[in-house]
Amino acid sequence: MKPVIRVVALAALSAAILMSAAVAATAAPGDLDPSFGAGGIAAPAAPTDYSFGNRSAAMLPNGKFLTLAYEQYLGGPGNFAVQRANADGSLDTTFGDMGVARTTIANATPNSIAVAPSGQIIVVGTRIDSGTVSKIVVVAFDANGNLDPAFNGDGSNVCAGNGIVCSYMQSATGQNQARSVVVQPDGNIVVAGSVYESPGYVQTGVARLTNTGAFDTSFSGDGRAVVSMGAWGNYANAVALQPDGKIVIAGEADGKGLNFNAVDTYVNALGLIRLESNGNVDGTFHQVPSDYTGSPYSDGVVISPRSNWTYGSLSAMTVQPDGKIVATGYANDKSPGPTSSSLLAIRVDGTGVLDPSFGTGGRTFVDLGTFQGGYVATLDPSGRPVVAGYTDNGIVQQMFAARLTSSGVLDTSFNGTGAKVLADPQLGSTPTGVFFDSEQRMIVAGGAGGARYALIRLITAADAAPSPTATASVSITSPSKRSIKASKLRALAGTAGPAGSVKKVEIALQRKDSKLLKKHKRCSWLLSGKAKFKRTKASKGKCKKPYYRTASGTDSWKYRLTRKLPVGSYVLTARVTLLDGRTANKTYSFRLKK
Repeated sequence: MKPVIRVVALAALSAAILMSAAVAATAAPGDLDPSFGAGGIAAPAAPTDYSFGNRSAAMLPNGKFLTLAYEQYLGGPGNFAVQRANADGSLDTTFGDMGVARTTIANATPNSIAVAPSGQIIVVGTRIDSGTVSKIVVVAFDANGNLDPAFNGDGSNVCAGNGIVCSYMQSATGQNQARSVVVQPDGNIVVAGSVYESPGYVQTGVARLTNTGAFDTSFSGDGRAVVSMGAWGNYANAVALQPDGKIVIAGEADGKGLNFNAVDTYVNALGLIRLESNGNVDGTFHQVPSDYTGSPYSDGVVISPRSNWTYGSLSAMTVQPDGKIVATGYANDKSPGPTSSSLLAIRVDGTGVLDPSFGTGGRTFVDLGTFQGGYVATLDPSGRPVVAGYTDNGIVQQMFAARLTSSGVLDTSFNGTGAKVLADPQLGSTPTGVFFDSEQRMIVAGGAGGARYALIRLITAADAAPSPTATASVSITSPSKRSIKASKLRALAGTAGPAGSVKKVEIALQRKDSKLLKKHKRCSWLLSGKAKFKRTKASKGKCKKPYYRTASGTDSWKYRLTRKLPVGSYVLTARVTLLDGRTANKTYSFRLKK
């Protein structure tokens, strides 16, 4: 009988392979992955006597997932609960207590989760002491789901035993909230939220703690920074790190401005803050539009100009490798009027200026119903922005995920429209995270309807990465002639490809000065758009090391010139770098005349 059993097993295996191949052949980007969970959704049922309100999620380097929830048993005290899921979406019962690590903190709610390079798991939230006093809460678990006994701050601000720190963003009074957290490569913990002390107004609060829970005094002197970006108040909803270590906060700025009926009234606008790694505000990052009034405003603050909306807020963001910031949230007043909202995504450059190469004037709107907004964001393996949020047609509210091209428009190669509505009661209406696994499949986290959590996996690998045979290319379209008037050259510009695969474009502009080269053995390279030049050493009478500056945009790039360049001869080199590291150069010689 053994040979027969083998034949049957082989036949079953062959059938499974054929079925899997058929599914792969018919599946398209944006489809639910039928090999994951039940029809693409993994949603472990919660115990009958437990309720879970999911708040945040994180993906581990090994492909497992952490989901953060507010857990209650029979309506009793609430817990901070971290659940770990395997890569297939099932509950990982080797973590914590049968898959859940928890701690009870009276009158506290968790909001955000992050993972340190060491594997330490950090959760932040808010604890209410009274109607007018609240603290930030920071909890540290080890990689196995145990409270970290070494995480106790300075020993005086422990509120519920080792592993938990409760403290203030500003002083030992007032209302303090922790809304988002990110862990730096060195293990230090950056917490963003808000502070309010009466009389006064709400301000953005940022704190940095060491991996032992002590405030990092190298950050703003005492480990805390408070920044104002609104006339009446402002709220931090997300925090992220730029490649250079600067800290970016996204949220909402409350003040006054003209609404869609041109009435000067209360509004809230899209707000961004950037701090140096030492906690000081970054003065180079500052934009406040004329249609938004009030004071005070700090350096380091960007308030996006509104365009026919009254209210707006940012909930999430992701930072591109070139340092540009893509943020998402909502804008309230897209047609048919002020009672509707659109998901809004914006991209700003290194100074906070809206990137004109993204969407329309730096903005993209997504409308799938009457109300919608963005909650989480990331970049896919090809560098395209992906946002997940909610859509509401006035009857039911559901989650959705959308993929944009690098130029900020809906990518129709994803689900045919660029967006996928995730309509299942288990998912809930609020996504808590969006990630990509090692096979470039999109995973969206959420959870409702009696589930501990929900993970949805979508097929995206079919077009997620550029072909290995695709060639990196870059072109120069401005200047368009070999000889032009200096007053006519306002920007250096061009294109790069393959589309959607470009990480960055850099330019090096050499001013050919034979006297400088021969007599002083120096080369002259453009330093900034203000027509300033940098001198570098020549090598054997030649300028062999170009001085590159990063251009704005990717598929279409531009380097703005705010002042007229001197007349003379120039050599422009444009260099493209793809997401997979491949590069290409283009050189163009031209002359500027009076």
